[in-house]
Amino acid sequence: MHIIKSLFVIALLGLSLQSFAASAPPYSAVRGEFEDWRIRLDIQRGFFREMESKTSAENVAQKVDKADLTKVIAWTDYAEIEKYFKQVRDLRFVTDPSDVKNLRRSTWMYPDDGCFARAQLMEENLKADGHTQTSKIFVFGNLNVKSSNAIGGRVSWWYHVAPIVSDGTDTYVIDPAIDPAKPLKVADWLKTMGNVKNMTISICDTNAYTPFSDCYKPSPTESSYALDDQGYYLDSERQRIRHLGRDDEKELGDFPPWLEAALSPLP
Repeated sequence: MHIIKSLFVIALLGLSLQSFAASAPPYSAVRGEFEDWRIRLDIQRGFFREMESKTSAENVAQKVDKADLTKVIAWTDYAEIEKYFKQVRDLRFVTDPSDVKNLRRSTWMYPDDGCFARAQLMEENLKADGHTQTSKIFVFGNLNVKSSNAIGGRVSWWYHVAPIVSDGTDTYVIDPAIDPAKPLKVADWLKTMGNVKNMTISICDTNAYTPFSDCYKPSPTESSYALDDQGYYLDSERQRIRHLGRDDEKELGDFPPWLEAALSPLP
């Protein structure tokens, strides 16, 4: 009886995820908590099967200990990385249809999905500022991340993507959705998502947008959807903050949680 009940729950979960995928971008990162990431990969690969290249971000992914991090674009030093981390984290540039008077930041407080848009928009904002761009890092696996912005305190992904840059010695990931306080060394970033031994990663061109994009020579038209894709998650972020019993006007405005934490006096 317990087995039948479990299978029924899993079946319902699969249907709900497929319904979600039908309305969300077809490269959504959402994975059911008990769903193997390869099942989600196969489902979503169906949207791209005819156009996916042999050198897509997922196809070229390797075990973490085999990946060549020397390909990562290098900046001057860590101080420069930290400076621009804060700049792209805090930049308000997205028009919110429900509140056109107040521009929004990227949806750092809705970690469930949308990493592809957040990563690309960070790249575009750096470029607009005249700064050297970064590489992209994709990670694949049964990824689970603890987050104070998630229902139940955790989100599950089948892949995740963010900008990655080197200071000449170490490599750092710029990902305020996982840690809004600072850039993370790549090893620490991966550990936030689970068992690193069970993950694969790929280091790709700055404009690789989805797991099915060519890792090395992506089409520029794919990443052109980033701002529209980001807009899809604006209301989800607002509703999430409210659901967690927090003040959405305050947090989406001038007092995001990371600023509040930085200003709070030490006990």
